Amino acid sequence: MLVTVENGKAIEIRGDPAHPPTAGKLCTKVARYLDRTYSTARVLHPMRRVERKRQARFARIGWDEALDEIAAQFKAIAASSDGPEAIVPYSYCGTMGLVQSASMDRRFFHRLGASLLDRTICATAGKVGWNSVIGASVGSPVEVSGTADVFEATVSLRILDADGNEIASGCTTATCGPGCRGTYRTTLAFHVDHDQSGTAEVFEASAENGQPINVVDIPVTLQA
Repeated sequence: MLVTVENGKAIEIRGDPAHPPTAGKLCTKVARYLDRTYSTARVLHPMRRVERKRQARFARIGWDEALDEIAAQFKAIAASSDGPEAIVPYSYCGTMGLVQSASMDRRFFHRLGASLLDRTICATAGKVGWNSVIGASVGSPVEVSGTADVFEATVSLRILDADGNEIASGCTTATCGPGCRGTYRTTLAFHVDHDQSGTAEVFEASAENGQPINVVDIPVTLQA
C-alpha cells in the first residue's frame, strides 16, 4: 500500500502496482481508511450510554472509569449462572494496533473463559460466502465424507471439471444400508491443467436402471 503524507497527515492511500497479488488494488475497507481516520464522527474517548439503545445518546467518561466498569460487568457475567461463555469477544485487527493484532485479545478472553470466536470476522465470513458460491478449493486427491441412506449402502461419486466433463469417479460403502443413515469417507484422485471451477457430485445409483438419483452437487474450485 502506498501512502502520501503532507505535513504529518496522510492525504492519499492507494494500492501498490508493484505488488503482484493485488496489482495495485485495495479492498473496500482499506480504501476508506482515511475517511475513518479523520472522520469528525470517529469515537476518540470512552462513551457510556445514557438512554435506551434506540435513543443513541452517550456521555463521555474517563478511561479509568470505563475500564473499571467493563471489568465489573465481565466479572458479574462470569460469576452468574450463565458463566463466562455468555461473553462473546467481537474483536480482530481494527486499527491494526498491537493489542488487537498481536493476539493479546485472544489471550485475555481465553483466560477469562469467554466463548470462542471463529477467526477472523472479515476473512471467515468472506470465505463462507466464497465457498457457498464458488466452492471450496480442493486438490488431488480430494476426500469426500458424509452420511447417506442409499440402496445397498453404495454411495457413488464423481468430479466434473469446468466444462462438465467427468474427470474422476468412484464409489464407496456407507456403514449402514437402506432404512438407516450410515457414514462414509473416501478419496478421489483427479488431474486438471489449471485451477478452475468444478463440481463434486454425490449420488445413489438407481436400483432400476443404474442412473444417478438423489444427486447432491457441491461447487468446488479444482486446484492443478
